[in-house]
Amino acid sequence: MPGSILSFVTPWRFDTILFGVYDYFLPIMLYCGWSIMALLDLSERAEREPGPAAGWSAAVLALPVVGALSYLVAGRSGLSRPARYAVVFGGLGVLAAAYALTFNRIR
Repeated sequence: MPGSILSFVTPWRFDTILFGVYDYFLPIMLYCGWSIMALLDLSERAEREPGPAAGWSAAVLALPVVGALSYLVAGRSGLSRPARYAVVFGGLGVLAAAYALTFNRIR
């Protein structure tokens, strides 16, 4: 951005900074979304089966990304399998595409 104060601080272009911030927040947003989906589903399941729901809840909270992903992929969720796979693998695909675009723009 010629003529701005940022041109003195960094040689990066504005869109490179924007993609870098996006790449920083995207994994956090995905983790929050996956965890919320898993915990909401587990709260409904806890009324029927309190034991396994408590174990899965502990796994989701103790293992931040791995717990939520493993519950959504391998757990007995009340959500349909195509919906769970679309959320998990679609999110991972968006993350991979964003990283690839950022690395391509930085080079």
